[in-house]
Amino acid sequence: MITQYSESSNSTNESYCSNIIEGSEYKPDVPTEFVPIVNNIFKSLNLVVKMYTDYAEMAGFQTRLSSQSKYNSQIIKEKYVICNRGGKDKPKPCDTLATSSIKRKPNSNKIITGYKANIIFENVYGKTDYKVQKFFELHNHPLESIEERTYTKKARNMSYSEKEFVVRAPKAKICPTMAHKIQAVLKG
Repeated sequence: MITQYSESSNSTNESYCSNIIEGSEYKPDVPTEFVPIVNNIFKSLNLVVKMYTDYAEMAGFQTRLSSQSKYNSQIIKEKYVICNRGGKDKPKPCDTLATSSIKRKPNSNKIITGYKANIIFENVYGKTDYKVQKFFELHNHPLESIEERTYTKKARNMSYSEKEFVVRAPKAKICPTMAHKIQAVLKG
């Protein structure tokens, strides 16, 4: 479930969840025991990142690791984990006067919304523990419903048993491409 906060009260704008609406913010509807709390302390950085990744999966978005800063190039001081749609697009140079260099624009499914839904983890000085320094929960894009989660990058990864099926299929004279297609049909 998604709770939407909007500056406009126009009900026609709120009914189109597939479009990004100016001034709209989407808050993940997750049980409070799974929501990260500022100043919570965890034993390691891996545990903190896993906790936020699990929260993101329940909320309906995916994460990616972002920047980090270190003490003396060894211990990670701060670590940023952001929504995979966060950040800014890199500017692409375009020469509009050159007519000979007309190139086809490559297809891309990459959608960047430029929002800062993220979490910042900070090292507790002198220990291996990490705490949640800042947490920004609101998104400016609709979150994935339960039906759409089967198409996420994480869901498309093959499990060990699926990889093993594709590797062992040539023993039954099934090429790897056909084995993968069969596996995709069986998975649904």
